[in-house]
Amino acid sequence: MNVTLEDGRDRGRDAMGDERGFTLIELLVYSLLLSIVVTIVVSIYLSSNRVEQEVRHSTTSTTELQVAVSSLDSGVRNASAFELTTSGANELLRARTAGGEEVLDWRCTAWYYAPAGGGKLWQRSSAAAISDPSATGTTDGWTLLLSGVTPKVVGGRIFAASNRTVVIDMGITSEDAPKSFIRSEVSQRTPGQDGGACF
Repeated sequence: MNVTLEDGRDRGRDAMGDERGFTLIELLVYSLLLSIVVTIVVSIYLSSNRVEQEVRHSTTSTTELQVAVSSLDSGVRNASAFELTTSGANELLRARTAGGEEVLDWRCTAWYYAPAGGGKLWQRSSAAAISDPSATGTTDGWTLLLSGVTPKVVGGRIFAASNRTVVIDMGITSEDAPKSFIRSEVSQRTPGQDGGACF
């Protein structure tokens, strides 16, 4: 039943004509636009998440390298003497280092690099001489500083020594981050002295 208004319009037809809803084509266009916007937002989120993870892994690798090099820097800087030996691709840097707050305490400190197993760098400190793990076949008693260590130059060395200076030139590889490199050159504070019982 239709009701006629005072101005002569049909009330039922106006109500249906003004609010008849969306057509199928309009719904399809809106759905397409919504899916495009959602796709863009999701791809931006995934891309930023991937970049954030790469930056985090790269920062972790760089920090690990800096900690290891800091150990080497302070050991060589406070050394009365040091010795670098190689056995095949393995490298052993031994130093007689000074420590202690009030009383000078001399210790033997060593850093051992072996490329086997992905490249590992160990450190050890002792009151007595430290033997070469290449000769003993074990790294028991050593502290693992880094895994994934490589020389900066393929086939090169991570340590180089001359006179009173040691050059550390190495990189670290990680599955989740690009390779990070570090180079440090450190000199003894005291002129070369006796290595004591360290070598």
